[in-house]
Amino acid sequence: MDENLKTPTRKNGRHLRVPVLPSEEIQIKSNAATAGLSIAEYLRRLGGLLKLWLTQDKRVAHFDLQTVKTLLNRIQTTQDAMLEVVKKL
Repeated sequence: MDENLKTPTRKNGRHLRVPVLPSEEIQIKSNAATAGLSIAEYLRRLGGLLKLWLTQDKRVAHFDLQTVKTLLNRIQTTQDAMLEVVKKL
């Protein structure tokens, strides 16, 4: 197959560098591991969810800012609880 006609894959695609604080790096890596995803996949999925909300997609249009913040807090609490259970295994 002609190399110029191949569709780029994520592995061979562009890589972005984003400056983060050390504490943010730790949190992102931890959240990705907890979710069972690579860091890149975790950030893509998180970005996709945020994009849905920001674009007022009809599937999430009824959620207000407080609901989103509450949901994110519940997700964090659940992740923390799951991590404690896994540590005991």
